[in-house]
Amino acid sequence: MEQPFGWEDIPTAAWAEIWMIILYTLYECTRATTRRTLRRNSERKVTLIELLNAFDQVRKESEEYQLLEEQRREERERIENNGKKTHDWYSS
Repeated sequence: MEQPFGWEDIPTAAWAEIWMIILYTLYECTRATTRRTLRRNSERKVTLIELLNAFDQVRKESEEYQLLEEQRREERERIENNGKKTHDWYSS
């Protein structure tokens, strides 16, 4: 007697790889757009306040970037763990 088609018969590994490629591409595109060169009017010298403001802005952007990286890492781990749990369930 032939077994019916089940969820374990669906090839999910290929789709998971494709989604990881898509997500990585989106991540790289986002990273590329955040890298920008700022130019200023060089006819006058930079004041101390402007310099402090620039460093403060960079610090804030760095903190935001680190927070996003942490969220991405946690999401990747969650996806990997869900995949392992799903695979364990299929194999039992």
